[in-house]
Amino acid sequence: MTQKTEEKILNAALKIFAKRGYSAATTKSIAQESGLSEFTLFRKFKTKENLFNMVLNQSLERMQGDLDSLLRDNAPKTQAEFLESFIRDMARFYQNHIESFSIFLNEDSSILEPTMTMYINNLTTYIDQHVKSDKIDPQTLVLTTTAFIYILTTEKYHGRSFVNYDEALENFIKSMNHIIKS
Repeated sequence: MTQKTEEKILNAALKIFAKRGYSAATTKSIAQESGLSEFTLFRKFKTKENLFNMVLNQSLERMQGDLDSLLRDNAPKTQAEFLESFIRDMARFYQNHIESFSIFLNEDSSILEPTMTMYINNLTTYIDQHVKSDKIDPQTLVLTTTAFIYILTTEKYHGRSFVNYDEALENFIKSMNHIIKS
């Protein structure tokens, strides 16, 4: 089986598992989404559980790579520029990985807790290195930012809009910068 075929199946599975959850997702719907046969899916992955685990592992690898890049590439001059860049980068990160987050947070996954602990700790260290303010606890800033962006991104992903995404993000950035400046 070619790499392209495997990639089609994994991308389709990510989409279906994120929308329906593991229990409600069927291999038939995944095959249809990928444009391939169910036989091809089973030939490569053997079981739905194997496919699900591959999706989780691939998602974690992609997320970790993107997070490493995000933490390495952000070097604005002022704290305000840093914070704005960090929040915008996190918003893009969540948008790029919302299907993965949906799976991790909605399924009973043994990899969730250590992964989230590492994720929060890495972001907290990063914030601690760049934001020097006695008014902001780095971990609280990380938890607040990630929770806020997760909620906004999830609502956008599901086509709901209790608030305007772009406007809410701008207001959040202004509020966080106001706290740092005060």
